[in-house]
Amino acid sequence: MKKLIEKETTLCDFCGAETWGSTCNGCSKDICYDCMGKHAVEYNHGVYFAGSGDGLYCHECDTALTTSGDPKLQAYKAIKALRAEEKGWHEDFRIRAEKAEAHLKTFA
Repeated sequence: MKKLIEKETTLCDFCGAETWGSTCNGCSKDICYDCMGKHAVEYNHGVYFAGSGDGLYCHECDTALTTSGDPKLQAYKAIKALRAEEKGWHEDFRIRAEKAEAHLKTFA
């Protein structure tokens, strides 16, 4: 038995693959998971957490909105900078802790 099933689907605007529906917050282009790393930038919506509500921008919108001073994108970039700063603090602390432990081992 054959059936004709009508199906509405979303295709990636970059590669044409069927996508689950991530869209650019700037221009609303649909972006598949594989193209996110190549054609888009994703910003977390919190310093200590991520998930639904994160901002996704294609590279064109990211550049254009950065130069125009979009306040929402500036907030996302501030969160990204704070996350990087915290990571740097932890990395610096880990390096100093390992150095102090290695120094103590010289006396053992």
